[in-house]
Amino acid sequence: MATLTNCPHCGKSLVQSAEDLQPKALALLRLIGEMQAPDVENHALAAAAGSSPEGGAFDRRLTGLKRRGLIERNNGRVSLTEAGRILAGPDNTGK
Repeated sequence: MATLTNCPHCGKSLVQSAEDLQPKALALLRLIGEMQAPDVENHALAAAAGSSPEGGAFDRRLTGLKRRGLIERNNGRVSLTEAGRILAGPDNTGK
């Protein structure tokens, strides 16, 4: 199985497939992809996800996706990395 992202410090595999993500984190990743913009404003993403942009669970999911190398966060905006785009694709398990 191909590795999509590795730890920049130790090289350990972080994500090999969609099965490596919690269902809600995967749903959020796919929602970012469905919004079809190069990057998405944090508040718009939270609203589309039915969450509060200041909510702890929403922020933890984004932080987890960033740590796994699937999204970038910059100035209140979120964008998919190449690995994130692969997993966010329709009916893609990343395998």
